Amino acid sequence: MKKSTNRANIMLIPLTIIFVILFVVPFIVLLYYSFLTYKSGQVIPTTPYTLGAYAKFFSDSFYPRVVGRTIVISLVTALICSVLGYPVAYFISKSKGYLKTILLVIVILPLVAGVMVQTLGLYGILTSYGPVNNFLLTLGIIDEPIEFLGTETGVIIGLTQGFLPYMILPVMNSIQAIPDNVLEAADNLGANSVHRFLNVTFPLSKTGVISGFVLVFGCCLNSYTTPLLLGRGKVSVIGTAIYQQAMQLYNWPFAAAIAMILIALVLVVFTITTLLPKKIHKNQGGRGMKRRKFITKMIYSIIVILILLFIVSPMVAVVGASFSTTKYFQFPPQGFSLKWYQEAMGNKEHINALMISLKVAVCAMILSNLVCLPACFGLTKGSGKIAKKAQALFTAPLFLPMIALGVGLMLWLAKLGIRGNFWTLVLAHVIVATPYYIRVVGACLAEFDHGLVDAANSLGATPGKAFFYVTLPSVAPGIIVGSMFAFMLSFSELIITLFISASNMTTFPVRVYSSMVTEGLNPMILAYSTIIIIVVLIVSILAEKFAHWSKYF
Repeated sequence: MKKSTNRANIMLIPLTIIFVILFVVPFIVLLYYSFLTYKSGQVIPTTPYTLGAYAKFFSDSFYPRVVGRTIVISLVTALICSVLGYPVAYFISKSKGYLKTILLVIVILPLVAGVMVQTLGLYGILTSYGPVNNFLLTLGIIDEPIEFLGTETGVIIGLTQGFLPYMILPVMNSIQAIPDNVLEAADNLGANSVHRFLNVTFPLSKTGVISGFVLVFGCCLNSYTTPLLLGRGKVSVIGTAIYQQAMQLYNWPFAAAIAMILIALVLVVFTITTLLPKKIHKNQGGRGMKRRKFITKMIYSIIVILILLFIVSPMVAVVGASFSTTKYFQFPPQGFSLKWYQEAMGNKEHINALMISLKVAVCAMILSNLVCLPACFGLTKGSGKIAKKAQALFTAPLFLPMIALGVGLMLWLAKLGIRGNFWTLVLAHVIVATPYYIRVVGACLAEFDHGLVDAANSLGATPGKAFFYVTLPSVAPGIIVGSMFAFMLSFSELIITLFISASNMTTFPVRVYSSMVTEGLNPMILAYSTIIIIVVLIVSILAEKFAHWSKYF
């Protein structure tokens, strides 16, 4: 038993080493830089360590206001996601078969398509000449277009759309985890559907609601792309402040100090969450007639459909507008043309970026299997304390700010002289994909009957044969899904890549982002974004066909 435990702990070493070098150390470097001095365009490492960067942050009224604005936007977004996400999560949890798969594709597609694609779509939808304003003007609800872009309202809409899946999935999982016998007991006691929901389903799913709320809030705190593009530089949040200081003003100590303050905020949020009461008692109820019940279900279904349309609307708009004959974003498109795809395919810089993204994504997928798969077995069979610490380390990218990690990685890799290196980019993408890979494969391993391995060993099978002929076939669906997630997350990754890539190592999302910032929104960029959506959709369909990934949610 001890020998087996030691072997399992050894399996954790490769991934742990990668995380220490490219996740833990960058945060230490970030902390180190936050105490340095910036003067005359240079960082002065020989100067005694000071709190000058932190003093500047709190002495300048602008930055506390930025923090306050970020917290308010994050709270409002998390609350809206809670209200919109729960009915969708409940609907999906009660769905079965192909319907459930389709609904999960709609929910998960924005996650893997990337924040850049979603933001581009919403940018076009929310413009003064976009479909939202056109619809409201046609109905006579407004007399002149509403300015969504460049406002906090526009940013909140974008963040809500982007992070709704982070609310839906935890809530859905918590609802699905409720034992059937508990619901049956409520029915036997004469509870109607309303009583059962209010007194059983909702209280037992509160953990998912809290988890989703915290996850959305944390993601909003460190968001960058959406506030920058939808805010048009007029809505400053912590993420945009960090990027400005690091990549535009090159004030590394101040950027590091802001990043550390952001990390502190995120950690406070998660700490408070762990101290929340474990039980919420609510006793509400009501009894309705059959007609009322039918109307309620119909209204509920309409609400769910509208929310799902809201989730997928940016991608639909991007795909549709990419076929437009006009030179600007228009949805529904005017006419039908492939000229923007022809121009896109003729752009060598963009094609080169696409090929780099594909190479990085394939390598990240392969490497994820080489280091994450053994780690999954190690977490399953390793000793309690070591496994728990490793689990916390491997899931930390879900909770710690990616933009802070990006700055830390940039400073650390620049010091090593390997910033912009292909393999460091691949390893960074592995870190981003690890929490998702471990979740999927870990869930598969949790269902695996390890007694089958013991039976194979008793029949004379070597550990290697037992693994390849018993264990591997059983967990293969999870491995396929984990691999697909690693590929898609790497292919669409933007924030980390933005900080550590170089001019000769520019990925597709970074190229699209740069084009958007410098050239504005044009149909050629939409054509590129459509390519991303198509790639992600094909991979998702293949994953479902060969591994039925929907069962893991």
